[in-house]
Amino acid sequence: MREEWEIQFNRLVDEIGDAAAEDTMRSAAQKVYAWVEDSCYPIRPRVLHPSMTRGSFHILADTLRVGWHPEFMRRLKHLLETREEL
Repeated sequence: MREEWEIQFNRLVDEIGDAAAEDTMRSAAQKVYAWVEDSCYPIRPRVLHPSMTRGSFHILADTLRVGWHPEFMRRLKHLLETREEL
């Protein structure tokens, strides 16, 4: 699932470019999230239900393996570094 997310995420990040405005990045994040909401991947054999896929993506997001915003990882690292300095 993470590989599928990575394809979609990188496609949108490439599409908006490096100098995208915040509104554009939020729009891209909404597109990634909408893709997640519409996705349906089998988690186990014969287990094919959209809610399982959505839940699995949210678990990945909670463990910081995937994200919606194009700069989620950079911003998260900044927040964690700032917190360590306190």
